[in-house]
Amino acid sequence: MLFLLPILFILTYSFEENAEIQKNESESVDTFPLLTLTQDILNPKRYDPRVRPSRNVSVPLKIHVTMSLYQIIQVNEPMQNIKMNVWMIQKWTDELLDWNPNDYGMINTTILLHSAVWLPDTYVYNSVVMNADEMERYMNIRADSLYWEGKKGANISFLYPAIYTINCKFNIAFFPYDQQNCTITMSSWTSDSSSLDYYANEDVNLQSYIANEEWSVVSFKIYRHEYLYACCPKPWVILEASLILRRKPLYYVLNLLVPTSIITVVAIFGFFTPASTGDDRTEKFNLGITTLLAMSILLLMVSDQMPTTSEFVPLIAWYYLTIIIIIALGTLLTSRVAHILRVPIPSQLQLLWDELRDDPMKIYNKKNYELKKVVNEEPTSVSPKMLKDSLKSIEIEYVC
Repeated sequence: MLFLLPILFILTYSFEENAEIQKNESESVDTFPLLTLTQDILNPKRYDPRVRPSRNVSVPLKIHVTMSLYQIIQVNEPMQNIKMNVWMIQKWTDELLDWNPNDYGMINTTILLHSAVWLPDTYVYNSVVMNADEMERYMNIRADSLYWEGKKGANISFLYPAIYTINCKFNIAFFPYDQQNCTITMSSWTSDSSSLDYYANEDVNLQSYIANEEWSVVSFKIYRHEYLYACCPKPWVILEASLILRRKPLYYVLNLLVPTSIITVVAIFGFFTPASTGDDRTEKFNLGITTLLAMSILLLMVSDQMPTTSEFVPLIAWYYLTIIIIIALGTLLTSRVAHILRVPIPSQLQLLWDELRDDPMKIYNKKNYELKKVVNEEPTSVSPKMLKDSLKSIEIEYVC
């Protein structure tokens, strides 16, 4: 009989341990219903995140997309791309995440890891950055039970921030009074319209938008399209978010257009001013060269702000080129006049002028002398009528 005592002791201990385990499990169900709920709905025997959560595989799963624009970080015109910070929301119905809230302490909503559930492979087609981890920061997801609506499954809300750098073809023909249209193209990378059906709100939320100093948002809307590609027999649902931006021209007007206009006016008036003593026109030539250099520098500043393109020439480029051509022609003509004035008069022409008394310089100097003589006479001895008649007589004499 004594050898039975250890066996009885072991059986008694095992029974007490099993009773304690069952007690702890029952307490965990009552005390931590959220933990039990998460373990049950994510049980590998009933849920696989690799499988599209639709009981009827012939019906496409609807994905609702909502977008909020938070900030335009950078508009890179030479590289023709735009970088923006957006908040994305994707919603769909997961028919495999099903539970009865009555069994789990009336829990109707739970938070799950994004890696533990199925996610649509939504991708931005025209993104400059190919790695999704560099442009999207995935957070947890929210699951709302459909039990009280008499349906199986749960509504999934997937919220995450993203920084997208997208390609955008800029039309700068009217720079700096231009308006740009950049489009974000997104859809599934592997599923056509028979598997995933995307739809979205037309207007993008701009309530949290931080205004940009250079660009103003005219409109931001999302459009749904179906495209048939050569690779696949069924069409694909594509969402295109059209962002229309208008440039604020004040900076460029004050720093480019106004200085250019002032320099041009000064250069043009400088060409028509009389030459200095001795008919030396070198100062006009120097003015033209200096103005050309200033125009070249301003043109380089403008070209740095524009993408490299040969399809069209912006209006501001035509403006600078026209000014450069006008100033260059004025400088060339000034140089030609200065060269002519320095050329000595041929002896035969000088002899002819002396015989005909038609030397232009002598006539000009004599005319000025007579005019100064008349003007410098005392006012008491010359009446206005006499002064007028004298000037007319001098002009008639030298015209004849």
